[in-house]
Amino acid sequence: MSYAKYFLLTFGIVLGVVSAHAADSLCNYFDESGICRDANRSIIHMRHYEASGTQPSTGEKVTLDACEAAGKGHLPTIREFAMESQAKGAKGILEISQVDPNHIPAGYDKITSINANDKEDEFYFNHDGYKQPAGDLGNNWFWSASVFGNETSFAYILNGESGSLKIGYRNDHIHDDMHGYVVRCIGAAKAHAETPCDHWDQNKICRGTDGSIKPLNQDEARKACPTGTHLPHIRELAKEAQAHGAKGILEMDQVKPGGIPAGYQYVSRFSQGSQDEFYYSAEGYRRPAGDLGDVAFWSSSTNCPDNSEGYYLDGTSGSIGRMLFVYHVPVRCVSDL
Repeated sequence: MSYAKYFLLTFGIVLGVVSAHAADSLCNYFDESGICRDANRSIIHMRHYEASGTQPSTGEKVTLDACEAAGKGHLPTIREFAMESQAKGAKGILEISQVDPNHIPAGYDKITSINANDKEDEFYFNHDGYKQPAGDLGNNWFWSASVFGNETSFAYILNGESGSLKIGYRNDHIHDDMHGYVVRCIGAAKAHAETPCDHWDQNKICRGTDGSIKPLNQDEARKACPTGTHLPHIRELAKEAQAHGAKGILEMDQVKPGGIPAGYQYVSRFSQGSQDEFYYSAEGYRRPAGDLGDVAFWSSSTNCPDNSEGYYLDGTSGSIGRMLFVYHVPVRCVSDL
């Protein structure tokens, strides 16, 4: 970003006259997790008032946040991040009414925040038990839309490594040598008006009007999942197979060159320019009952940048395969949280 552009953006926010789309210019691209990136697909580190569309001095919201301006949902409140951490194993939230202030349970911290609508929100939170997600979701610190109480110089952050809730100085975009402050959007509306699926069962499998499984090509599959869900990438499906007994994933740094363990295959997934590599073995996989164990399911991942082939997981064997994306394969969506 040029100095002149940064100067105009910063002081436009201070004066409260930033256009509704100013924040959009900070993010050239949002990946499948909603993380803000530049034109080179690198993660952008951003100050809180740039991310939230608020005045640096008062915390008052004066324009759209970076997510709203780009049409990518909204910047999460710290309660939304707490719920996400809880969905990943953290003990999570206790409401104020559930806690005796003289006997706060061990490991719980009081969170006092003010959200963009000036509404105060208080709860207790414990990140014990949190399971760190793979990739960028587990390696970054994410701004929330919530200011720290009446201390408008600070705002709340989700630590993706530990699942804990922290506070950061709103005028900083870098925390330390290892961490910067990142924007991640949630709640984006789907780009398509209609889904090709007539019905979704309890396993979020796409079905037709007669109740039968409705296969889609990969392009259709990527657009099919309803709000609050998404087509899983192949790492997510590999971890699911691992939960069903497969040996599962070995990261690249766990395998010596030329020493790939027997039964493991190399998986290289691309998603909108970003590459993720790992080794995978289906050995030990226990086939689940019903449709989950009877058919293969598309992932959102391709095996090459030109998107000619997509990865799928075979529910019968737990194996990972590739197929031309024009072929029709069953679709199963998973929750965004």
